[in-house]
Amino acid sequence: MRRTTSWLLLSCLALALSCESAKRRQGSFLAECTFNDECSSPLICAARRCRVECRSDRDCTNDWRCLSAGQVRRYACFAPNDFGSACEYSADCRASWVCADRECRPQCRADYDCRLIAPGLTCLRALGVCSAHPNLTDAGTLPDVDLNDPDGALDPAPPDVPVAVDVPAADTPTADAPDVPVDAGDPFACALRRRDGACNPGEPGCNVLAVGIGGGTRCAVLTGGSVRCWGGGANGTLGNGTRVACAVPGLVSGLVDATEVGVGYGHACARRRGGAGIVCWGQSFVGELGNGTALGAVSDTPTMISATDGDLAVGNSHSCTLRPGASVSCWGTNADGQFGNGTVGGASSLLYFTTPRTFPLAASSLSLGVGHSCGVGVDGTVACWGSGSEGQLGDGTTSHPSPTLVPGLMGVEQVLAGQTHTCARLSGGTVRCWGGNAAGQLGDGTLTTRPAPITPPISGVAELALSYFATCARLTDGTVSCWGLHEYVGLGPVATGPTSPTPVPGLADVTRLYGGAAGFCALRGSEAGLWCWGRAAGNAATGTATAYRPVEVSW
Repeated sequence: MRRTTSWLLLSCLALALSCESAKRRQGSFLAECTFNDECSSPLICAARRCRVECRSDRDCTNDWRCLSAGQVRRYACFAPNDFGSACEYSADCRASWVCADRECRPQCRADYDCRLIAPGLTCLRALGVCSAHPNLTDAGTLPDVDLNDPDGALDPAPPDVPVAVDVPAADTPTADAPDVPVDAGDPFACALRRRDGACNPGEPGCNVLAVGIGGGTRCAVLTGGSVRCWGGGANGTLGNGTRVACAVPGLVSGLVDATEVGVGYGHACARRRGGAGIVCWGQSFVGELGNGTALGAVSDTPTMISATDGDLAVGNSHSCTLRPGASVSCWGTNADGQFGNGTVGGASSLLYFTTPRTFPLAASSLSLGVGHSCGVGVDGTVACWGSGSEGQLGDGTTSHPSPTLVPGLMGVEQVLAGQTHTCARLSGGTVRCWGGNAAGQLGDGTLTTRPAPITPPISGVAELALSYFATCARLTDGTVSCWGLHEYVGLGPVATGPTSPTPVPGLADVTRLYGGAAGFCALRGSEAGLWCWGRAAGNAATGTATAYRPVEVSW
């Protein structure tokens, strides 16, 4: 009897101590934090909250999951669905999620991405996030963009020829105006349009020097070295210190000496003049910032990549610099071997590099796609590497992590890698394309995949540009012809796009042509005459909805 009583007393004491310990632990669990030492052991700081550290889902209670804590090789327990939890910045959300409308939301490219997370979610493609609320209108949305129709498919057809939108003089800041417009109803209010010493488009001598086009963001380098970006901003890709979208170009913070710019899916990079190196901004899904920060980290202003310089090339989720004929340095994902260094992944089976990796590569130029990369050799040949899932490597293979020559190509002056297709411009003004052809982006009049180069019926090509599912060419007479996906060929709201080269109506006097995931831009004769089509076209009237015909950028 005494033993039983003693056992009961010990059991009660242990239970009381256990309950007290649980209360103490619960009191600190999910407390706000910035650093690990602000959490009581064994908790760590993840997504601005103290959480239980884990190695697998079995270490978490109930149906919570063990996910990346945003720190190197550290994981924490998260609720099965963090969707809708309150946030102020994307750092408040778990890795690879972003803060939009003050709620943590998973990123997406299509509705399918959202349905994998929970039923009833849809992808707001104008913002690139999943939502259970189709009428989302708070922070992160764009003026004049219908989120029930984010691509503008239901919008009335634009005019048959490019039309510029005049900005009333009263709404245009003068030299003495403050940096930020004060009229919150002004569609330009989201953009920093003037800064002392910055080149202001439309003024004498202010030219567009280069353009980068990504999944939902576009950027332009201007005379003097300033950079302006527009489009989606949830990942910090506008580089202006905010994470809200803007339909018109705004200045990137602190960048005054840029010479090149490139934009990927959730990041952007620029090369600085005089060997000053590379800066990047946006989100580091898989190391795209290149500065060693943890996966999921966001920098909404430019951050320096040390000891890296050279010609800049930016792909969907990886970037490289090239010292012609010498070496290449790459950072971001190498999951398909798109670095070209003979490996898939990297040390310790990592599929990404958060800082640049340098290796020898003799090439005169590079182009980076999604899962593959290509380069033009100093002898005019072309080599590609990475994923060849749809024949985009051009040699009939499905993958290889080392540069391999595309058979039969000589005299190449330009090569461009898209999502599943590749095109090259030859010295005589002809074009060769190969790879995926689901939208007719190869230009041979068919929808047939081509694992080897074919020749579309076009000549006199001075410059090529690619989006993910379309191709455009600037001809020597200053006109532009396109073929492929209907959203990106500049022909208006047609049901299907052309499978062979077709002139873009009303577009003439073109001196430069740029392409990327979201569409195309053409620089015309005037100093700041940039006309764009596709998504995030940069016109106050169209916002980030798809512009089916070229519209002039509203500087």
